[in-house]
Amino acid sequence: MLLILPFGFAYQWGFLNFLVAAPFGFLFLCRLLDMNGRSDWRACMRIALWLHFLFFAHVLTTAFFCAIGMLLMANPWRGFREWFRRCLPIFTILPLAGLWLWVSLNNSPEASGPTEWSVGAHRLTSLLPSLVSSPPSSSWSGQLIGLFVLIVPFLSGATPKRSWLAWSPFALYVAWMLFFPNWLGGTAFVYQRFGIFGLPLYLICFEGRRGAPLLSHAATLRVGLMTMALAVLSWQSLRAISFNSEVTQYREVIAYAEPGKRMLMLAFDPVSKTAAGAQMVHFGSWYQAEHGGLTEFNFARNWVQPLQYRDGADSAIRQGFEWFPGTFDWDAHHGSLYDYFLVRHPADASQWLDEESKGAVREVARRGEWQLYGRK
Repeated sequence: MLLILPFGFAYQWGFLNFLVAAPFGFLFLCRLLDMNGRSDWRACMRIALWLHFLFFAHVLTTAFFCAIGMLLMANPWRGFREWFRRCLPIFTILPLAGLWLWVSLNNSPEASGPTEWSVGAHRLTSLLPSLVSSPPSSSWSGQLIGLFVLIVPFLSGATPKRSWLAWSPFALYVAWMLFFPNWLGGTAFVYQRFGIFGLPLYLICFEGRRGAPLLSHAATLRVGLMTMALAVLSWQSLRAISFNSEVTQYREVIAYAEPGKRMLMLAFDPVSKTAAGAQMVHFGSWYQAEHGGLTEFNFARNWVQPLQYRDGADSAIRQGFEWFPGTFDWDAHHGSLYDYFLVRHPADASQWLDEESKGAVREVARRGEWQLYGRK
């Protein structure tokens, strides 16, 4: 069942650092449970080091797993003082988190921006598909697969744990998916990416019966699980192949760009036909990754990134511009700084760019929707 999890919302939108941090979050929980209430300083130090490593992997993941860890430390409940003692290694992250928050709020306007909750019935209907990393475009299959994995523990002979504390981590996950903000501190799509954590947290609410005889339908259940996993993975593979074919024209166009130059991406058509997210909106960043130079809009523009431009090199491209490329203005956005302009649009952008630049750019290459322009 867990094989299908990595292909959810974070995968669709390319949240790579979130995906990388996810397994480390579960490893942190394993170390926390291994400590099992021990208070020797070596065990506490190991937990603190794990937590600080996780913090630098992804801040939001750290916050989520800290909350989950504190709930796990409450079971079994032996009073507030004992619970507080167990949570002491988790509290070691507070000074660093406080410093990071202070720096963020004082150095980034986006961090102090409004919080958008976007709470509604749509969150309830997307809960089961999120649990099994199914995109909204496959909501019915996502509902069925989600319902199936919920009953698998019962079909396999496992029994629910009776303590409500044992269910509290999964309950927190459900509350997180239903009520956590959609936009927080200049970061969009916050709660959606956490769907990947639900199924493992659900499974730890059950325990197998030791010495129980093998169920008569165990072989059928095993075949059903393998069929489901293979079907989902095959579907994801076909989407990846289609996406790879879709960006072939990008590779053909970008081959005409000299390495180490400065490029502006104008994605008028940012949506791929094979995925739910707008994968093309920052696709020009592949030029920077593979050929050097600088492509904007750049995620280094996001808040609290250790970025500083050389004197005279800073542009007026800010976070949010990538969604409105039609607002590009040659003078206001310092168009003369760029060597290349990468456009994705079904129509020819030559005339529009020629007028915007006052004749300063020329077409270099064009394949389908991908168009490359350079300064004369």
